[in-house]
Amino acid sequence: HEEQARDLVFEYCLIAAGNSHNRAPSNQRLAEGDVISIDSGGNYRGYIGDLSRMGILGEPDSELRELLHEVEDIQQAARRVIRPGAMGGDIIAAGEAMVKSSPNRAVLDFTAHGIGLVSHEAPRLTATGPV
Repeated sequence: HEEQARDLVFEYCLIAAGNSHNRAPSNQRLAEGDVISIDSGGNYRGYIGDLSRMGILGEPDSELRELLHEVEDIQQAARRVIRPGAMGGDIIAAGEAMVKSSPNRAVLDFTAHGIGLVSHEAPRLTATGPV
């Protein structure tokens, strides 16, 4: 509804739940503590945008709150580098530096990707990420 209200053409919505984060249809029922991931995309005048959000059924514990705060700090460090003429590698370096200094670095990863006329379009900002 929000995409259409902003004059975007709805493209897709991928939903995953539980420990597996499997997007395949299933009869799985959500339970307290299950993670839900929603990844949606829309098209505005030929340009594709996507938005991903995660949540948990029930109240997150203090560890999850702390990790969310850390992820936010990492994302904001990378965003501070973004400006006209910035190199993609500088954006990646800012995020990776924050991950490297984290006490949770063993379970964190950072990546960024281009988006525009095709989903996950070039430039590829990393040679090792999942994109």
